[in-house]
Amino acid sequence: MTAKHTSIPMPPIVDRKAWNAALQAEKQAEDALKEQVLAVAAARRRLPMTPVEGEYTFVGEDGEQSFADLFQGARQLVVYHFMFAPDWPQACPHCTNYALQQGAGINLQLGDRDTRYILTSRAPYEKLKAWKEEKGIPTPWYSAPTAFSEEMGVINNDFGDFPGVSVFFRGDDNTIYRAFKTNDFAVEFTMPVNGMLRMTPYGMQEKGEDSPDGWPQPFNAM
Repeated sequence: MTAKHTSIPMPPIVDRKAWNAALQAEKQAEDALKEQVLAVAAARRRLPMTPVEGEYTFVGEDGEQSFADLFQGARQLVVYHFMFAPDWPQACPHCTNYALQQGAGINLQLGDRDTRYILTSRAPYEKLKAWKEEKGIPTPWYSAPTAFSEEMGVINNDFGDFPGVSVFFRGDDNTIYRAFKTNDFAVEFTMPVNGMLRMTPYGMQEKGEDSPDGWPQPFNAM
């Protein structure tokens, strides 16, 4: 392959035959990745669960609600632990970016599959409401007691809070179980913008990303 002379960094330019050959080689890697992703997801569906230990009250737009209330009748609940400690003047910008990636219709789609998605933070609901309205965050957002965040393992005493995703399952008697939790790369699977950017030539454009020399990388990784 030969690179076309240009004033901007860009991939090599080739004819259709060479492009198809390179694309086919990439597809083999993506097929292997797909098998691994599906295998991990299958294993995740077979994980054991453990009961949530505390009795927690959350605050949202409808006032105080129990943990079971947050399910709104669904069997499964996905929670993003949004970094917004009680004494912070504003929310985490990276978590804000994450929340903005979730479209207003996400719960319409999840609801068809007996699942609901929400955000929780330790900051008072008044702060969450103001930030939600200022930034246009569409997802339901609840103020959670510190004890809940402690049980979920998303508090750092030196820093404030950790981000992450927790998945809960509600039994017929309203017992709530912890089914899955991640603070790692699996969070990316819930971020459509990241997934889309990773299909582009420039990728995430984050400092330290494995890209060719000269690729633009003005952003810091989350």
